[in-house]
Parts: sequence; structure tokens; C-alpha cells
Amino acid sequence: RTFAKLAGLSGDDPRGPTPVEGLDLWPWIMGTAKTSPRTEFVHDFRMTKNGGVGAIRIDKHKLIVGPEHEASWFGQFSPNATTRPAFGASECSLQKPCLYDLNLDPTEHHDISSEKPNIVQIMLRAWQDVNNTYLPPPNPKSLSAEFCSFVAEHGQFIQPWFNETKHLQ
Repeated sequence: RTFAKLAGLSGDDPRGPTPVEGLDLWPWIMGTAKTSPRTEFVHDFRMTKNGGVGAIRIDKHKLIVGPEHEASWFGQFSPNATTRPAFGASECSLQKPCLYDLNLDPTEHHDISSEKPNIVQIMLRAWQDVNNTYLPPPNPKSLSAEFCSFVAEHGQFIQPWFNETKHLQ
């Protein structure tokens, strides 16, 4: 909605092909709002047969679901070298996700999932909501011809075009 507002649009124009999802971040970017209106952010979502793998952040907490090879930031305490430290994948899994308080542990080294099971459950529900709405159908048919046709019909402009009701049936 940030760019829609900058263009003088509301983002709710019924003439558009789909409603605009998102938030207007401009007041935060310009410094007139102290905090971002975005409180939830999905990191590195990868689809799998048994659910997604990746992470979700809600406010100060980050939940990692599944093994992450890039988890834990090694930042300032790493030596200045051309090779990165040898960190393996995190011990997180779908059955035992890892939870971090990014205000207290910005480098994600202290898993607090066993100390905060209620927060883990809340975040897992949010993760499942993403998983349930984010996945395409199994083995989806190619929609490239429909996409190209849509772009041609709209003066070679790319815009949201996928209609869930039409394409997922």
C-alpha cells in the first residue's frame, strides 16, 4: 500500500484485478511514525509436503520451523576472514521449532522454546495460517499463457492477476 498511496491511490480500487495486500509504511519510513505498522514477517518460506520450512517473526519473537542452514548470526565476534565460520543447520524442526527473543538475543543463539511454549503455539498457528494460504496446489498447471495474455490485455503492465477462485479449482 505504500507505493499505491505515493501514487495517489487507495489500494482499494474496485477496478483493480485483485485487492492490494499490505500496509502503508510511508509514515514509518519518513519518521512520522515511531514504529512500523508491520508486526508479522515471514522469512525464507519454503514449501514441503509436510508443511513449510522457514521462519516467522511476530513483534520481538522469531520462530524457526525446520532446519535452517543460515540460522544464527555470527556477526561482530567472527574474525575478519574470507571464509565464514563452519556452522551447521539449526536443530529446529517442525516437531520442535526454535524460538528467539530478538530484543534480548539478536544473534539467535539462545532457543527459548521450552521456556515459552505458549508463544511457540501462538506463532505455530500463525505459521500454519501462512502455510495454508501460501501453497499452490500440488503439481499446478502452467499458467504462463494466461499470464502473458493478461499482461497483453493491460498494455504490457504487470500487476496482480492471479484469481484464487478461478485458478485453484
